[in-house]
Formats: sequence, C-alpha cells, structure tokens
Amino acid sequence: MSLRFLALITLVACLLPGVLDAAAAAQQPPQVTRIDFTGRMNVPEEKLRAALTLKAGEAFTPQRMEADRRALMALGFFRSVGASPRINGSEAQVTFRLAEWPRVIHIRVLGNTVVERQALLEAISTERGQVLCAPQLQSDIGSIERLYRERGYVAQVSDRLLDEATRSGILRFEILEVRIDEVRIDGAPPDLAERARRALLEVPSGLYRPDAVAEDRERLLAVRGVKTAAPQVEAIMPGKVRIRWLLNQASGRK
Repeated sequence: MSLRFLALITLVACLLPGVLDAAAAAQQPPQVTRIDFTGRMNVPEEKLRAALTLKAGEAFTPQRMEADRRALMALGFFRSVGASPRINGSEAQVTFRLAEWPRVIHIRVLGNTVVERQALLEAISTERGQVLCAPQLQSDIGSIERLYRERGYVAQVSDRLLDEATRSGILRFEILEVRIDEVRIDGAPPDLAERARRALLEVPSGLYRPDAVAEDRERLLAVRGVKTAAPQVEAIMPGKVRIRWLLNQASGRK
C-alpha cells in the first residue's frame, strides 16, 4: 500500500465526522428563537403564550405553528389569526398576526317583561372593558335562555347582537320573549273544535309557556267528545309560535 493511499485514507477519516455532523444538522428542524404577536392591543400576552405549544428553544414545524394558530383563534378574542415563520439556518422566528374584536364599552338588556333586568345581568359573564369573546358571548346567550326556561317561559336573544357589538362595542341583549301567534285545532268537526277552543287558556298574544300548554292538554281531554289531544308547536318567525292541536274524536260522539 502506497504512502499516498494511506494519506488519502487518513484524510477521509478525519473529514468524515465533520461531514456527518453537518448532514445531521441539516436534517434537524430549526429551533424557535422568538415568537411575536402583531395586532395585539388588549388581550394579555400571557394568555396568548399559554395557548401555544411552540416555545423558545423547541423544534419548529409548520404543523405545530398551524395548530397554535388554530388555538389562538379558538380563544374567541380575534376576528382572524394569521401565522408565518422566518427561518434563518437553524433558527426560526414565528409571527402571529392578530385582528382583535373590539372592547365591550356598554351592556344593555332590552325586551324583558317576565324576568327582571338584574337577574339577566347577573347571568351575563361578559364584562365592560374586556375584549369581546365569541364563545363567552354564546355562553351568555345560553344562560339568558336557560333562565327563561327555569321560569317556565321561552325566549330568544336577537341574532343582531354580534353585528352591533363588532361595530360599536355595545352589547345589546335584545330579548324576544316567545309569544303565541296562532292556535289551530285539527282533526275535529266544527262543533267539537269550537268547544275545544273555548277550553284553552293558552291563546294568541300570550307568552308561550310549555308547562301551561301541557295543562291545556288536560283541559282538552276533559272536553266531551275528545279522545286524544296532541300539541305541535311550530316556530313561524322569531319570537312567535303556532300551536296546532291534533284531536281524535271519541267513538260514538257527534
């Protein structure tokens, strides 16, 4: 074996570890060195960082960045959330671009007649001064409607709520207390239908109360000639329902 060949082998042996180290480094994902939020105005930065899986010093991947973008959006404080990385060799800087909802400057409750205003305000968790949060707002709507159900009534909150809040920062909980717009009686001859109608207490313009409709059913069953009575409640427009009573006449009755 020549001296030249031995020298070549020695050189390769010396260079090979460095080449392998460089190749391994090239295959390693870059590390996160910085995470920035642009467009943040009122939402505390700690709340945003707590929602992220990416942290400084950890490996960056596009999948983790996208998951964090979705997590920020799910907080509910933003109209939109964008994300972009800046890769420089083994370093990655991530920027999340945020568009916040406005701050809540006022909360109003309108349209309530059977549930007192103070009880409704106590059911609302959104507070003045905070950034509007869409999931929290949906929860507040659910709390108001649940409060009505607990009192025996049915109510809806106007779906214009979010539009106005995003324009002006005013949360206007406009409550539509559901009323009976029409009562129909089907399946009975005219004379029986008329007697059945006179037995009903839940009639048009009154507030819709499910328990009271159940009581009306008992009244109908007490009407001579009525074998069965089944109510069908149909929403015909926001805040209004139609009650259809399906009657079966008792056999042998005219």
